Amino acid sequence: MNQPPLPSRATRATPATHPAMDLRSAALAISLALLATSVCASTTGAVFEPFYNFIYDAATGYLGRGIAITGGVIGLGTGAALGRPLVAAIGIVLAIFGALGPIIADAIFNTAIV
Repeated sequence: MNQPPLPSRATRATPATHPAMDLRSAALAISLALLATSVCASTTGAVFEPFYNFIYDAATGYLGRGIAITGGVIGLGTGAALGRPLVAAIGIVLAIFGALGPIIADAIFNTAIV
């Protein structure tokens, strides 16, 4: 039961004053700074335009509508089976968001003031 007394707060090494922690922090800061200079990003986004068009066409076409309707039906069915109106409401919100979400997102990104 005899335990040695804990050192006082002044003699304990805290994470903020520990020398190894300072070295790790400095190494992390330097590596992040060097990593940031090696990133080459395009500002026009022309590389991603075909991907955006594919996703937008899929979301606003029959695939997106089918997924929205299926999610709504699954939510309504699950809510009815469990007797929980919240699950049914989530299904309805999923269907509405799936149908209108891509159009709203496209309107937001196309009307951005730059």
